[in-house]
Formats: sequence, structure tokens, C-alpha cells
Amino acid sequence: MDYRNILAFSTVIFATGYFVRSLQPAHAYPQGPNVGLGSNPIASFTEMCSTNSNPLLTTGNDVFIITDVVVGDGSYNNNAELQINGSTLVSLAENTNQSYSTGFMVSANSTVSCYSYYSKRITINGYYAHP
Repeated sequence: MDYRNILAFSTVIFATGYFVRSLQPAHAYPQGPNVGLGSNPIASFTEMCSTNSNPLLTTGNDVFIITDVVVGDGSYNNNAELQINGSTLVSLAENTNQSYSTGFMVSANSTVSCYSYYSKRITINGYYAHP
């Protein structure tokens, strides 16, 4: 066997090994155990938040994971409270965008609402998952 053949084989073996090592593992977002519902479990809800606002969402038999919250500008500078079943989950200043990498879980048969002394628009984004 000629030295050129040996060099060619070693180059092919090296290139193949380098290619295989360069492949990265795939990760689904969000990382961790979760199972979505249907073909598009992503949902978004918008409501005018005030002292007597209507519920943003009711989960029914499903679990909802809140991933993003956007609070718009209101008539006065005060916070808006995101509430689950009447208990405050988080208090947010107006004109804020909050992203939660792991999200807040809203249990089945729960209601999400918001409270603000002065009106402001709030939007929550997330996805439905199996309980």
C-alpha cells in the first residue's frame, strides 16, 4: 500500500470523526418534563386590569404554564397584581415585560385574574399542559 493511500484514508477517518463530534444534542424548550396538549397548546390572554377586572383565564381540567407577562401603561404609576384564585402571585410595575424561563404553573380548576387600583392593560402568554 502506498503512503498516499494511507494518508487519504487517515484524512477521511479524521474528517468523519470531526463531523460526528461537531453534532450537538437537540433540546426542546422548555427543558424538563412537560407534555403539551394538542397541536398548538400556546395561548395568550389580554384584559384591562382594574379594581374589579374579569378573570383573565380559567384553566378547567388543564394546567396552564405562564411564561410571559406584559403590563401596559396605565393612567397612574402603580403596580398590577397577578392573582391565582384570589391570592397574589406576583406584583408587576407598569410598562414591564417579564419572561419566566420555567414559568408559573396554574393548577387545574383555577382562575387567573389581575388587580390594579388604576386601570392598565395586562397580557399573559403561556401554554397548556397535561396535569
